Amino acid sequence: MATRSYKWTIISFFISLFFIVLVGLPSYIAADAFDVKDNLNTAVKNDDVQGTKKGLNDLRYYSALSKKWGLEWLADRYLFDDFALYESVYDILIGDNQRGIKNLESHKNDYRADHMIGIARFRDIQAQFREEIKTVKDKKVRDGIANKYAKRV
Repeated sequence: MATRSYKWTIISFFISLFFIVLVGLPSYIAADAFDVKDNLNTAVKNDDVQGTKKGLNDLRYYSALSKKWGLEWLADRYLFDDFALYESVYDILIGDNQRGIKNLESHKNDYRADHMIGIARFRDIQAQFREEIKTVKDKKVRDGIANKYAKRV
């Protein structure tokens, strides 16, 4: 009887070890990836260009890691499904609004992309308005310029 319980103890140990390797390690890595994604969201909300760039680089690392492990299909579906949106947000944060809009054109049915396109277009119009109104001193001319840009928005 003692040998039989010893045998089952060893079998249970190897089953547990297999479960830890099969489920535990990928779950641990996925948790880290979600922390990186959460930090990236915080950086975007705070208009932190450096934090956003670091977050994108960290997500690229986890994307490469998932490809290396052969879990690219799973990671792309659940972790990196909105990676292109984050890249476009970075473009908009650094002031390259046209590039951000161009990258978001392929996400026509995503409300987040539409929202970011609106933000990028508004920032472009705002920059044009500031540039044009900078040299004008006459209040009536300034009001006319403001009305012209208000209609565009």
